[in-house]
Order: sequence, then structure tokens, then C-alpha cells
Amino acid sequence: MLAWPKVCRPPELGGLGFLDLKLFGYALRMRWLWMKRTEDNRPWSQLPDKHDDMVLSMFQASISIELGDGNRSFFWTDRWLQGQSIRDIAPCLFEAVGPRIQKTRTVTDGHQNDCWIRDITGALTVQVLLDYLLIWDHTRAVVLRPGIPDRLL
Repeated sequence: MLAWPKVCRPPELGGLGFLDLKLFGYALRMRWLWMKRTEDNRPWSQLPDKHDDMVLSMFQASISIELGDGNRSFFWTDRWLQGQSIRDIAPCLFEAVGPRIQKTRTVTDGHQNDCWIRDITGALTVQVLLDYLLIWDHTRAVVLRPGIPDRLL
């Protein structure tokens, strides 16, 4: 049996330097997501796509947002709120929002007139209400800067 992790090590560490194709595939798909989010002028950036949950989770964990006008950041999934996402800060509240809204609601749309509140459709348990109050407090301090695009970091 071949010890693939050892074969994929660099020669300096006793391996043969082969690429781990699974990890390399993850890296390429995360680069695609990066380019899709940062290069709006490319014709392929508006094409619909379907991503592996593992790749999307790694991408979300790898980026954060420097908030500008909020048009490029997703309210529920991006890390725009003090370096964290709402998914991380308030997981029960996040689960009370439908998956389509989670993927499409921008910070601008959610922040305007507190429209994010209308996204909550699940059961209003005590923990969801506590998460709601926490996010309410966090979003009060957010100031969008019109005309300045968000930066993905």
C-alpha cells in the first residue's frame, strides 16, 4: 500500500513532491470563487455555479470583508461583522433563515430599513430570539459608505 501523504511531501522532507490532487482541486475551486467575487468585469463572473460545501466553507473561513457600500458582501454568510459572519455569531438565527436568502441577501439590502429581520422564517425559539437581539445590537454600529466598494481580504 502506498503512503500517499508521504509521497506528496516535498523532497526536502523525504517525499517525492507529487501534488495531492484532492487538495489542489480544492485550492483551484477556491481561487475560482475568489476571482468570481473580486473581478466583476469578467464575462464568466455572472455565470451560475454550484459549489461543493467543503470548498465553500473553506473559502468563507479564508476571507473577511472590509465593508464599504455593502453591495459585494453577503449579509448572512460573509465575515463582515467585526470579522465574523452571522453564521458564526448567531448560528440558531442563521438556521431560521432560508438557504436561498442566506446566499443572496447583500449587506446593503439587509441593512436598509433592517430588511434582514424579514428573512427570519423558522421557529422563534429562545435561542433564536437571543441571537436576534445580539445581531440587532451589532448591526446598530454598522455604517455603510456609499460609493466605496467592499474589499475582500
